[in-house]
Amino acid sequence: MGAYNKAIVAFLGGAITLAGVFGLPTDWATPELVTAIGGVITTLLVYVVPNLPPKA
Repeated sequence: MGAYNKAIVAFLGGAITLAGVFGLPTDWATPELVTAIGGVITTLLVYVVPNLPPKA
């Protein structure tokens, strides 16, 4: 799960940097918060999505 988490956190960091370039406020985006959000997204993708029932 470590590689997934690092990739998602890197993507979030890039997205937040891009948002800052366009003038959106990003002072809330501490590294700890971005890492925590990445951890939640990773958990959802790795554990919840594969356990969804298949579509008919």
